[in-house]
Amino acid sequence: MKHNKARRNLLNNYIYKWVSLILGVFGFIVFIMMYLQYLGGKPGTLLHHPILIFVLIIPFLPSLCFLFLAKRARKNAASDISKS
Repeated sequence: MKHNKARRNLLNNYIYKWVSLILGVFGFIVFIMMYLQYLGGKPGTLLHHPILIFVLIIPFLPSLCFLFLAKRARKNAASDISKS
């Protein structure tokens, strides 16, 4: 029973890592598009509008959430394996 739970957690870890990677790539593409649209390639604009820093970070949040889930699944799998 614990072996299946550990296997499921390892599989979830693997899936979460890949989803995080894919979302990270899409987040980077969206970041570049937003950077060019809002800043026009002029980073000095961030000094005038510091809220844009948070707007530019938003595309990476889904990727970070899945990284957190992958870390938790790996930790759970390691604890299941050590118990058995």
